Amino acid sequence: MGVNGMRGNSSIFFNCDPDDFLEDLRKIFREEIRLALTVFHSNKDNSVSPSPGNELIKVRELCHFLKVSKPTIYDWIKCGKLRPIKIHSRTYFLRKEIDELLNS
Repeated sequence: MGVNGMRGNSSIFFNCDPDDFLEDLRKIFREEIRLALTVFHSNKDNSVSPSPGNELIKVRELCHFLKVSKPTIYDWIKCGKLRPIKIHSRTYFLRKEIDELLNS
């Protein structure tokens, strides 16, 4: 039995088609796995080298590289200049996107 003794009809809990919901979950899992693999491959102690430009940069490293403060980085995220990648509670940036921003 489900919540409050109800059976079967889970659609009352979702405001979308169950198939669409499952597809959205699959997309989220694929993206999380891709990001986890990127982190794994960008680990400096790992013997497998990452694809060029797919290295992840921490906020602190980006601040040092650009010679700006953390609040500046977060302001740039808010206005859309930077696209963060969140992994758990940590924020990263793709090296190739930083390079593209600097070259534009």
